[in-house]
Amino acid sequence: MICIQDMYMQRVSDVMSEHDTSKPLFMYIPMQNVHTPLQVPQEYIDMYPDETGARQKYLALVTSMDDYVAHIVQELKNNGLYDNSIIIFSSDNGGAPGHAGASNYPLKGWKSTLYEGGIRVPGWIHSPKYVTEQGLVIMYFYK
Repeated sequence: MICIQDMYMQRVSDVMSEHDTSKPLFMYIPMQNVHTPLQVPQEYIDMYPDETGARQKYLALVTSMDDYVAHIVQELKNNGLYDNSIIIFSSDNGGAPGHAGASNYPLKGWKSTLYEGGIRVPGWIHSPKYVTEQGLVIMYFYK
């Protein structure tokens, strides 16, 4: 199975390897992994034998996204770009439970709602040069 992310990752590799490192590089990579249709290589599905259906595929897609992020970081290192990089990761909205397999528990709501489950998302910033102290993790849940 060829996934669109595989094509993105090949392009990421090409752009980084051809880039003049004396010049700045901005690269925006919109991950499509955790969206429907839930299509993922079998090797990722096999990692979650205790799950079934959409939930199993969703977890597999999240794991494949982790691998793609690792690929991007490795490409930055391979091409001498990592030490002067700033990596920003953010989601756009909460997950869609049910047919899409996500879970926003314990938050109320889901994608397309204004409840925390629809608007609260993970995110992080990493930079070996510019972010030198361990970050702050905020994990508040309101009832």
